Amino acid sequence: MILFYLSKLKVKKLAIKELNCNKHKDALITLKNEINTSPYSEKKVFFEQIDKFSKFLPEEIKKNLNEFKTNNNINSNILLFKSLPLEPNLDSIATSNIKVNKETYVSEICLALFSSIIGEVIGYKQIDDRALFHDIIPEKDLEKEQSFAGSSVELMFHTEQHFHPYSCDYLMLYCLRSDSNALTFFSTIHDILPLLNTEDKDTLFKDLFRLE
Repeated sequence: MILFYLSKLKVKKLAIKELNCNKHKDALITLKNEINTSPYSEKKVFFEQIDKFSKFLPEEIKKNLNEFKTNNNINSNILLFKSLPLEPNLDSIATSNIKVNKETYVSEICLALFSSIIGEVIGYKQIDDRALFHDIIPEKDLEKEQSFAGSSVELMFHTEQHFHPYSCDYLMLYCLRSDSNALTFFSTIHDILPLLNTEDKDTLFKDLFRLE
């Protein structure tokens, strides 16, 4: 899987292409203000608006997205956009209540606008009933879980939505709260394959493994 990463987080250096969007922030906020529907209760109209206004994204952003898609991520595995607009007043909301009390959709709008350049947003009925956007929020008493709810342990390497035969081509993450101590670890198959011999590769393609 290819990781397409929109965030403020520190990322452990690998094949990363970065773009500072500070100079485009006003344009992105203007676009955000044009989209006045909910991505949850008005999905059809929301994505119609996304389709209408995505053509007005700054050219530099569209150029980087198109190159990332066209080059099949040969030169970079991660596309990192910095200084994107933030959700207003988010720091005043307790983490456990963000899903309920977040009143704006800045992150969802930016994710949808950017994704429209490289593909389509998809969801799975097995995960949050086909939800197109997922809030990754630590949960009390689940701090040590190997899941989105964990917060006190490092997540082991995993592939998103690996259970489905039609897995996504890109994973997009949008950081809502920055933690200077947080690191995102990433591994690419392009680095791993050269380390495996033919026998190992053949074994991995056999029906011997159960995905959980």
